Amino acid sequence: MEKAFKKLTVFLSGLLIITTVFLIFVIPTYIKSERKIDFFSSNQIVSNIKNMELNMTSIIYVQNNKGEWVEYQRLHGSENRIWVSIDKMPKYLGQAFIAIEDQHFYENCGVDWKRTAGAVANRLLKFNSTEFGGSTITQQLIKNITNDRDKDAMRKFREIVRALLITRKLSKTEILEAYLNTIPLANGICGVQVAANYYF
Repeated sequence: MEKAFKKLTVFLSGLLIITTVFLIFVIPTYIKSERKIDFFSSNQIVSNIKNMELNMTSIIYVQNNKGEWVEYQRLHGSENRIWVSIDKMPKYLGQAFIAIEDQHFYENCGVDWKRTAGAVANRLLKFNSTEFGGSTITQQLIKNITNDRDKDAMRKFREIVRALLITRKLSKTEILEAYLNTIPLANGICGVQVAANYYF
């Protein structure tokens, strides 16, 4: 009983902290900000995801002595990426990422408020020696495609609002496909297709 009460106290503390920060610091900053249209236009956000101008890997093909076209070379810059439809991915690949990164992906609105409150409470109250994040797959997708990595409350606010808007406009399948094709997986690799070729 005492343990459950402690968890409830931590959760409510985190939720209270988030609400206080938003009301005192974030909302006034937003009202004065000239950047508000940049991240509050849901149509613009969705359009950017559906028509993403990403760095893609170019594949050069040549004909062999049998007249068959075969892969000769792959060229890429700092990001090595080949887009693949989610229909062509292994069935359990997306489920594995969801199990690790965002267990309530299909149920949440783009933001997991409980995890967010817990992460904030943990950072401020240090009740757990290991820090953990509260970002959902949708929030991680936003970070991957915008490179918005400021370390302030306003950045987190932008991320939350974008996640809420994107979830209203795109299906969970579209969000998951974009995430699996933009996730950084070390060595300049972006997305699961190139990762599969490189690591396996």
